[in-house]
Amino acid sequence: MKKSTWALSAGLSLLVMGQSASAEPWVFEPGNVYQQAKTVFEIREDYNFGSPSVVNLETKTEYGTHSADCRALGVDPCFESLLDASTPRSEQPNGFEVLRFSLAMPVCETDASDWCISDVRLYRVGEQKVSAKLIRSVEGNTTPAVESHGVPEGGTTSLWEAGPGSGFEGLKVAVFGSAEFRNLEVDRPSSQAPSRGKNYLAYEFAMQVEPYVEGDPGRRVPPLGFTPLSTSPGVGNWYRPFRPCVWEDKQGCGVKIDHPEGLRIGLTIRSKPPIGKFFNGRVSDPALNVTKDGSATVLELDANPISVPQVAVVFDNASGLREKLGFTREGTQFHMTKPYYEPALKSLDVLREHTGDAASGQNTFWRVAAIGSDLGNPCYQDYGVAGMVFTNATTFEGMAPPQFKDGFLNYKVAGMHYLPDGKTEFEGTYDLLLKSEVARCLYRYSNAPVSANVTVVGTSGEQKVASTVVSEKDGWLKLAAYGFTFSENKIQVRLSQPKAKVLAKFIGRTTTLTSKQQGEVRTLLATTNANKSVTCSGAFRKLSDRQLALARAKATCALAKKVDPQRTYEIAAVPVTSSLSDAKVTVTTK
Repeated sequence: MKKSTWALSAGLSLLVMGQSASAEPWVFEPGNVYQQAKTVFEIREDYNFGSPSVVNLETKTEYGTHSADCRALGVDPCFESLLDASTPRSEQPNGFEVLRFSLAMPVCETDASDWCISDVRLYRVGEQKVSAKLIRSVEGNTTPAVESHGVPEGGTTSLWEAGPGSGFEGLKVAVFGSAEFRNLEVDRPSSQAPSRGKNYLAYEFAMQVEPYVEGDPGRRVPPLGFTPLSTSPGVGNWYRPFRPCVWEDKQGCGVKIDHPEGLRIGLTIRSKPPIGKFFNGRVSDPALNVTKDGSATVLELDANPISVPQVAVVFDNASGLREKLGFTREGTQFHMTKPYYEPALKSLDVLREHTGDAASGQNTFWRVAAIGSDLGNPCYQDYGVAGMVFTNATTFEGMAPPQFKDGFLNYKVAGMHYLPDGKTEFEGTYDLLLKSEVARCLYRYSNAPVSANVTVVGTSGEQKVASTVVSEKDGWLKLAAYGFTFSENKIQVRLSQPKAKVLAKFIGRTTTLTSKQQGEVRTLLATTNANKSVTCSGAFRKLSDRQLALARAKATCALAKKVDPQRTYEIAAVPVTSSLSDAKVTVTTK
């Protein structure tokens, strides 16, 4: 593996505030391993940047699945009737056919556009936001909207330049947003609804920003699955740019460079189709604002690019790593997984000894992506955009939002302990933006203020030292942890809100809880899982009854501790003046 040495034009000498805009990105080059009995494994940050807008015809038969790009809608075999044909799958004579739309997000043409990028901001961290200037949209496929089925038009990658006063004058970036529009009733028909529905929904929405310089990239590497252009024009007649270009057309090529230090990037997008409930990705210190403008949701996100350690290795087949990694298929030498897939999390422990617990390289990203639509917890479903979670960990749990269990929001991350030099400890970052309504729904809290705690726990149970940030503003909770070191960690977020219950009055001089009082204690504990401290306060009017009040408080906390021994418990006796409060115990959790 070595850093790639592309032959760039003088554009790479671009200066930003008197300093080089950035160095070349790290690129994994395994060399020729076909004749060397070796295996290649890579955790790849490959997100199809710059892919074209295409309409795809997928045909499924008993012999398998065939996929082809449509040249135009309404032309054989991509009939528009496939969008909402009512014939059940089992009765389709030519197998099961479905149209899918893989669309790049265009730039807004008007303030009323309903699926587009309306603003890009490039500016220095800690300073005022400055909008970038649109240079142009890259040449390539555009696809027509199908309004009758909720499918917007598809565009291309857009190019922007930092504006005056940004601190990065001259810096150019390519912005790529994408989503796949599919008909859920077509893809997963239920027994109650075996026929095709009408509306298409957006899946796998993502936004990514890449700085570039224009120039001749020299040797180019075709993208995976590359097919040459055909001579006939059409909807599917384009391709992804060749590496190291992040965009490519007849006017040139944009060669990827790393994000400059100190850069902050903001995007504003409009979307009438829902694009996601929860998001993950590669940024830090995010600031989010979500509003409605008519039927469109306007999402405004500003955040810092983030440096992510990369892991890619070449090893001898005789080393035993193939078997440990689960590569059982003979003859397959190249293996790849994405950072948020489960095999990526499991692979790092296998590879630590081979790599010296060090990353292979390091690259900087600015990327946000929607997590799958089936989120399980209704709190994530019912409040629009529910939240976002970001980390610079090499691998992370990215197929679902943080898991809510036992009063904690849990999130797994993993990475090598050292940077590529094998000496410098890698320090992790974690940012969680959670809609306040969602947080209160998860924890079953009222609208009263909440407090929070963020803890990073290692695999052996030890707590890692990390700085944490907790704040609530404009309807969003912001929770973060920075500076923790890696092997495999679990990040736990606990929110708490004091909650008290005055139990039914004790009769006479009894200290034994009635069944009603026991039920009140159990209910309070069940609805305050995240509150780890409990205080039982017995009330008394006469000084001579103080010990009786303490005994009642002690009995109450004894029951509570039996129900949940993991919390801390205190007892107290509190003087009161009203007979209405006398002989009662108040249980407070916080």
